[in-house]
Amino acid sequence: MWTVEKKIAMGFAFTLAILLAVGVVSYRNTRKLIRDSNSVAHSHDVQDELDSTLSTIVEAETGQRGYIITGDEQYLAPYTKATSSIHQHIERLKALIADEPEQQRRLTALEQKLAERLQLMSETIELRRTKGFAAAADVIATGRGLAIMDDIRKIISEMSNEEDRTLERRTDDANASARNTIITLTLFGVILLALLPAGFIIIRRDITRRRKAEEALRESEERYKYLIEHADEIIYRTDTSGHLLFVNPTSTKVLKFTEDELIGRHYLELIKPEFRETAEKFFGRQLVKKIPNTYLEIPIITKDGREIWIGQNTQLVMERKGVVGFQAVARDITERRHTLEELQSLSLTDDLTGLYNRRGFLTLAEQQLKDAHRDQKQAVLVFADLDGLKQINDRYGHQEGSNAIVKAAQVLKETFRESDILARLGGDEFTVLATVAANDKADAIKTRLQQKLRAFNARHDLPYELSISIGLALLDPHGELSIEELIHKADEAMYKHKQGKKEKVKR
Repeated sequence: MWTVEKKIAMGFAFTLAILLAVGVVSYRNTRKLIRDSNSVAHSHDVQDELDSTLSTIVEAETGQRGYIITGDEQYLAPYTKATSSIHQHIERLKALIADEPEQQRRLTALEQKLAERLQLMSETIELRRTKGFAAAADVIATGRGLAIMDDIRKIISEMSNEEDRTLERRTDDANASARNTIITLTLFGVILLALLPAGFIIIRRDITRRRKAEEALRESEERYKYLIEHADEIIYRTDTSGHLLFVNPTSTKVLKFTEDELIGRHYLELIKPEFRETAEKFFGRQLVKKIPNTYLEIPIITKDGREIWIGQNTQLVMERKGVVGFQAVARDITERRHTLEELQSLSLTDDLTGLYNRRGFLTLAEQQLKDAHRDQKQAVLVFADLDGLKQINDRYGHQEGSNAIVKAAQVLKETFRESDILARLGGDEFTVLATVAANDKADAIKTRLQQKLRAFNARHDLPYELSISIGLALLDPHGELSIEELIHKADEAMYKHKQGKKEKVKR
């Protein structure tokens, strides 16, 4: 017969057995949660090291290009720093991915490409020192450095994507471990409630632990907030529709807007109008395809009207219900963009007028021609010739002839839009590739040009009248004419226009 004492003793023993079992399970789940959490942190460390490696080589490029353009040794500081720290980044990556054979293979390829890029930078810098800017620019113009950087970005992107997949898997494991731990601890709490005195003590201890955890979390959040508020980068967050929810102080400092002026504003309002459609499609694709991280370089218009370029890494903000917004970290890359544009302009622009030269025109026009065919847009190629250049040279000298060419270029720039491609082919010949609306008449271009010429001649007291003959060749979106064929067709039309003016003068 079970006495009360025995029943209490058996109940206590049974409870202790359950507590022991629950304790063992809790211990195992907690250890697994710690391992999973460490794995997640490990993936973040790999991502951070990859980002640092890419930033270091980009900074080296910036220093190299600055030195090549200016010849000032001070610009080599980022390059010198990068050459000494790249190896450290690689060694840390090797340690981090020691148990990942596929990532090790990619890292070996990355290390080789980084060595190639640094070697090419060293050779280019030496050329600049010993043989001058032109020799270094010739090496840059080969595009070899750009190709190597594309390979570096591709490898880093592959490694980053692999870590994203690993991170997602590890996060799922950590979440599962956390859920199991919570379930176990809940059961543990129910049993403890049956033992009021012991339960009271344990609950007090649990409250103490929770308070410490909350304090640690608060301190962690404060540290995170401090890092964001004191970061050199622009950091902001939007909802899925693109309206700003948060901006850090650097954002307001760079963009010249107050925080109140930025919160609630759509991010597209800050982008240069010509690039808004591109940015909207780019980030729309990221949202639809749920691409975790992207990089895009875009021009921003600040409150005081300045145009700056930013290189922006954009990450999807995920919650249980799905994507809830975007978080972006951006850096001002205006100086680097200007450096690249300056290098490109050396080979694509005409020295006298500042317009594109023949090479620059063909390069850009081929792409615009493809876009017109793809988007079924109408375009027109204009061939223009400055009338009477020989007579101006003979009567007023070649310097005045050059001035007349510059003035003709100025009139053409006033006639056409900034988005149209305007070039000087050589001598007194110009060409323009302009997109036109379906209901626009191409002949309106002739009328507009004549109006601009009359206004120009009225404003300037020249010993001669500036006159330009033009010919037009319409692009059929369904046709297959090349740029050279369109130029030839427009040239023939220009010749007829010029002859018509001469016959009119004779009459």
